[in-house]
Amino acid sequence: MSDKYNLSGAKFGGGFAAPGGIQVGGSLTDSSTTITNEGAENIAQLISSLREIAQSFPEQQHGDAVLSLDDLTEDIKNPEKREPKRIGMRLKRLMASGAAVLALSGGAATVSGNFNEVFENAAKMTENATVFTEKVKQLAGELGFDIGQDVSTP
Repeated sequence: MSDKYNLSGAKFGGGFAAPGGIQVGGSLTDSSTTITNEGAENIAQLISSLREIAQSFPEQQHGDAVLSLDDLTEDIKNPEKREPKRIGMRLKRLMASGAAVLALSGGAATVSGNFNEVFENAAKMTENATVFTEKVKQLAGELGFDIGQDVSTP
C-alpha cells in the first residue's frame, strides 16, 4: 500500500474518499456521534436543567425522566454506547415524560377543591413541562438530532 494516504481511523462505505473530499465509489453514511468540548458543556448544562425541572413533575413522570436522563448520560459518556438509535430512544422517552406531564396538567384543573390553588398548580406544571420539552429539543440539537423528525436518526 502506498504511504500517500494515512487510513488510520478511516471509515469505508464501499468507496474511498481521497483528500479534498473526492470520493471514489460507494457512499458513506457516518452515524457516529462526535461531541466537542463546547458541545459537552452545553449537553451537561441541559441535562442538569432537565433534572432540575423534573423535580417538579409528579412521582411517576419524575422517575421516568430521571431514569431516561441517567441512561442518556451513560450513553454519552461511553463512545461504544453512543449509537443514534439508542440516543434517539432516550430522547423519545424524555419527550414522552414531558408530554405526560402536559396531559396531567390539563386534567388537574378539573379536580374539585380550592380551584385557584389547583389552577395555579396546573399552570406551573404546564409551564415546567413546556420548558422541559423545549430543553429536550435543545439537547437533541446538541446531539445532532432533529426532534421534529424521527429522533432515531440524526
